[in-house]
Amino acid sequence: MSLAGLVCHLDFSGRCNRRGLLVIVVVLLALQLLLATIVWLAGVPGSHPFVQLLQFVFFWLSLAAAAKRLHDCGLSAWWLLAGALGLMGCCFIVTIAAVALLGPMTLAPGNLGFIVAIAVTMALGVAMTTWLHLMPGMARDNLYGPTPDESGFSRPLRARTSAPAVHTHASPAT
Repeated sequence: MSLAGLVCHLDFSGRCNRRGLLVIVVVLLALQLLLATIVWLAGVPGSHPFVQLLQFVFFWLSLAAAAKRLHDCGLSAWWLLAGALGLMGCCFIVTIAAVALLGPMTLAPGNLGFIVAIAVTMALGVAMTTWLHLMPGMARDNLYGPTPDESGFSRPLRARTSAPAVHTHASPAT
């Protein structure tokens, strides 16, 4: 794969079908496991700036892949923000409900309330991720690019470089 092919995965534009998303997920997980092992063996703490930079790069690549997958379904990547806000809202509601119904100590780490709150919040995240993986993409070109090829990816359609011609109709003088 060329450098341009690797760099295109940093960009949020284009489309990625289910196969392409699965490839990205497997590659990112393998790279994270490899790099985490190297960092652990080297004794580098997780708070080290280099480790933080690696985590940001993986986060960015994951967001770009999810945006491309949403594009394949005909949806804007702004739905990622809507999903994140929904997940935070769910976490807030679960937390407030647990504290109101069972008291503040129920959310102490290790308590059953804490485990249930984490499980409910994670279930929503897993459901959203599962939907992203299972939702069929559009079988035709869409606003975000052509149908992905056998690699699972497509680049966006090129933007117009010139403004469309404006046609005016002169009315006949009477």
